[in-house]
Amino acid sequence: FTASLILVLYDVYVLVRMVSAAGTGYCVNIKKARLQEKLVLLKYDPIGKNLRN
Repeated sequence: FTASLILVLYDVYVLVRMVSAAGTGYCVNIKKARLQEKLVLLKYDPIGKNLRN
């Protein structure tokens, strides 16, 4: 009974893995609402900073 209740509560959110557009392999996991629009985020890529030089 409690397992099904937990699944219903967490079904509202989905875990999304955002991958770096620079192709460095850096990724960030973000929790978003299932009914929310697609995510477009600008996040700092610490690996990409070293590849520029």
